[in-house]
Amino acid sequence: MKTKKNDRALQNLINNTNLTAKARKEIEKILEEADSYKPRELYICIDGKPKVKKRPRTSFSYRMYNPSSGDEKLLRQTIQRVLDRDFTVIETPVELEVTFFLKTPESFSVSKKVLAEMGVLLPQGRPDVDNLLKLTQDALNGLVYKDDSLVVKVSSAKFYSSQPRTEIFISY
Repeated sequence: MKTKKNDRALQNLINNTNLTAKARKEIEKILEEADSYKPRELYICIDGKPKVKKRPRTSFSYRMYNPSSGDEKLLRQTIQRVLDRDFTVIETPVELEVTFFLKTPESFSVSKKVLAEMGVLLPQGRPDVDNLLKLTQDALNGLVYKDDSLVVKVSSAKFYSSQPRTEIFISY
């Protein structure tokens, strides 16, 4: 995020570093281009109850298996249906923001349901937001962005809603 404080710090760094005039001009040109750069954005909404990434298990024959593979495959298919046909896999740095909307419990009173829908009452128990995020990131990997190493910033949250869903916002 660009602020005046960051601008001053950057200007001090440039002024206090032994740079040639040519290097200073090159830096200023790159910074001007960066100011005019508008990142591309991708929004994906997946209706339905958000699912978690389950831990790998061992079968009775001592073979490891992934109990979430079916959920991940289904999520990947849903994402693929949402993407445009001409969508190309992202190969640049990615900022990922994922919001999970869990079903508001039926046991809540009407007033609690309203507070939950407003985001005042937040889900405190399971599922863990990190396990929800793991399954989503694994489903996006190779399908939306080339590799998960391209993800440079992640933000995630969970809320209550009468319409359970997962909202994915990607800037690249």
